[in-house]
Amino acid sequence: MTATPTTVIGPLGTRPHPWRMRMENVDPLSAAAARPLTVVIAVSMVVLAILDSVTKAEQVTSFPFLVATFVILVAAVVFLVDRTRLSRPGWSRASALVLHGLLVLLMISAALATWGGNVAVRDDWAPLVVALTLFALTSYRSPAELAIWTGVHTGVAAVLGLLQSPYAQTPLPAPLFAISGSVVILIIGSAAVGYARSMNGSVLSWEKRAWRRAESLAREARGGVARSVRQQQISRAGRDAMPVCSIVWSIGAR
Repeated sequence: MTATPTTVIGPLGTRPHPWRMRMENVDPLSAAAARPLTVVIAVSMVVLAILDSVTKAEQVTSFPFLVATFVILVAAVVFLVDRTRLSRPGWSRASALVLHGLLVLLMISAALATWGGNVAVRDDWAPLVVALTLFALTSYRSPAELAIWTGVHTGVAAVLGLLQSPYAQTPLPAPLFAISGSVVILIIGSAAVGYARSMNGSVLSWEKRAWRRAESLAREARGGVARSVRQQQISRAGRDAMPVCSIVWSIGAR
C-alpha cells in the first residue's frame, strides 16, 4: 500500500526589507484606515494655502505665478486623493514620481510668486504642504523612498531660501535663513520615515510570531493524529484477537 503524502504548509513568502516594504501591501487595513486622514490632510493643505496667501497678500510680487502655484497645488491634491482610493491598484514608481515632481514645481512657483517680497521664508506655506504630503504617504510608499524624497524636498527648499535671503529682513546669515525655510520638511518628513519603518517592523514581527505559533500548533496536531492512529490500530488488533483468545480460553478451560 502506498502512503498518501502529507501536505505541509510552508512559511510565509519572503518579505522585502522593512525599509523597502509598503504598508498598503503588507497590511491593506492600514491603507484603508489612513484614507480618511489623507483626504483631511489634502483639504487642509488647500485651506492653509488660501488663508496664508490672503493674509500675506502684500508679499505677492507675481500674480501669474501665484495662480500657477494654486493650479499645481490643486493638481497635486487631486492626484494624491485619487491615487489613495481603495479601488485603485498600488502606486507605481512613475505615479509617485509625478506627485513629487508636482511638489517640487509647487515650491519653485510659490517662491517666484513672492520673489523679492518674501521677508521670512520660515513661515511659507509651500514647504509645509510638501511636509504634510510626505506624512500622508506613510501608508502608501516605502520608508526608503520617503527618506530619499525628504532629502530632495529639503534640499530644494533650502536652495530657494538661500536664493531669497538677499531680500530677507533678518540679521541671520544666509545659510541659517535657508535652513529656517526647509527644516519643517526635514522634521515632518523624518517623522513620516520613522513611522513607516516602525509599522513595517511591527508587521514583520507579528508575522514571525504568528508563524512560529502556527508551526507549534501544527506539530502538536500531527503528534495527536499519530497517537490517535496508533490507538485505533491497537484497538482494532484487540478486537480482531478477541475471538481467537476466547477459543483458546475455552479450550484451556476443558
